[in-house]
Amino acid sequence: MNVQRFTGFIFLFLIFPCSLYADNLGALVYGFLWVLGLAPLALIYSLQLIFAFYCKRKPVYSLYVKIVNYVFLIFGTVYGGFVFLFSYLLLDTHFNTMARDTFIITCIFVAIGIFAQWQSLTLDKILRSLRKPSSNDF
Repeated sequence: MNVQRFTGFIFLFLIFPCSLYADNLGALVYGFLWVLGLAPLALIYSLQLIFAFYCKRKPVYSLYVKIVNYVFLIFGTVYGGFVFLFSYLLLDTHFNTMARDTFIITCIFVAIGIFAQWQSLTLDKILRSLRKPSSNDF
C-alpha cells in the first residue's frame, strides 16, 4: 500500500523533466497539464488513501480525479498522435525530433491515465472493504 501512496509523487518527478525536454508547443501544453492536473492528482491520491485508512469514509475528490484521468487519456492520445503523425510524415528532421519528444511524453501521459484508472478501481475496492460490517461490530 505504501507504493500506491507515493505513486503520484513519483510521476511528478518523471513528467516534469520530460515536459521541459520537449522543445515544442507540446511542452507548454503538457506543462500546463502537469501544473493544473498532475500535481493536484498526486495530492488527491495521497489524501484519498489517508482518508480511506484513517477516517474510514469516502473522500469527495473522486469526480475530479476521474475527470483529470480522462483528460490525460483523451487529450494525450489525440493531440500527441496528431502532432506525431503529421510532423513525422510531412515535415523535416527538426520536426521529427519534436515529434519523437511529443510521442514519448504522450506515451507517458497515456500510461498515467491507464494507471490512474486502475488505481481508482483499486481504491474503490479498498473503500468498499472498509465499509463492510465485520462480525466484531455486534
